Amino acid sequence: MNKSVNPLVALLVILFFGGLIGLNFYFNQHMLEVERPTFITNTPDGHLAIQFGRQLFLIDGDSGDEVVVDLDGQGFADNIGNFDFFDNGDLLLRLGAAPTSIVEAWDVVMRSTNHNYEQADGNFIARCQLGDRKCQEFSTDLPGFDRAFRVFIERDTDTVYLADTSRHRILKLDSTGKLLATAEGFKFPNQIALVNDKLWIADTNNHRFVAVSPKTESFGKVLSEIAITPDSLHIWPSAFVQVDRDWWVLAMGDNMSYGRVVRYTDTGVELDQLDMPSGADPLSLALWGDNILVADYGRLAFYRYDRRGVRQVDFSTPSLAALINEKRAEIERWRYAGYSCWAIFALGLLVCGNSSTETDYP
Repeated sequence: MNKSVNPLVALLVILFFGGLIGLNFYFNQHMLEVERPTFITNTPDGHLAIQFGRQLFLIDGDSGDEVVVDLDGQGFADNIGNFDFFDNGDLLLRLGAAPTSIVEAWDVVMRSTNHNYEQADGNFIARCQLGDRKCQEFSTDLPGFDRAFRVFIERDTDTVYLADTSRHRILKLDSTGKLLATAEGFKFPNQIALVNDKLWIADTNNHRFVAVSPKTESFGKVLSEIAITPDSLHIWPSAFVQVDRDWWVLAMGDNMSYGRVVRYTDTGVELDQLDMPSGADPLSLALWGDNILVADYGRLAFYRYDRRGVRQVDFSTPSLAALINEKRAEIERWRYAGYSCWAIFALGLLVCGNSSTETDYP
């Protein structure tokens, strides 16, 4: 007859397999937390600024010199918004605490929660002097920020335009942080930039790339828009750059990942797409000189294209290359640790299956 199951053994088996599942989740969580490339922009003096996790690389295109700024020293905690520079070189970015739970971290990534509270302790937009590492709150007119946002600074006047993503609105502030105007009617607006006297916005969940009035008295009035629907999947515009008269728009797929960079004319006609590797997961793009640069969050790479969209050798510097190699190795360690859990899990199932078929004979 079949052997009876010892309750203690059954409990140990359940704990064993449950522990493996929990351990695999732990390894995957750490793999996701490895620092990666995020945002790219230009500095007032024409240098390239690249954010890679908690480090900011400032790169001189002429000499190749690079300066690495440790954002941890500024109080920076996590990547829920981008950054920009004032005309004097001061940096505008968010300071504050990282999400305190896995659920909160997931909400930040997915932007699945619309928080209506007006202040979040310790989370604020700050103006920082990189030289002496001094930061101060930029505006008392702004709410706390612990959800996604995007900023753009018009450097002739240091006027700040901010897309308050999870509150579905855009804001205009003067150089001192005084709130000048607010406009609503958007759905998770992302990148925002002033180009040719129009304020352009990647209006993500409205599936459009829209130009609005930047003037205080008519702020947010729609002037023109381009529908972003290159296919049935990539319908979530999140970033863009103008190259000559055309627009290169990053259209994300589901879960705001694995996007495509699509080129449109200024009248909204789709032309072509950038050629990216299989599995590319671009997050941001910028025009630097004659180069279109695309930061790939998933593959930890910076793709480079000429103004026609022809792919060139990937962009890198000695410091960036060293950091990329280090983080790729770290990701692989966590990945293979997760694989080992599943291998042990499968072996355990095999052993249990063989044990259950054994019988006793009188």
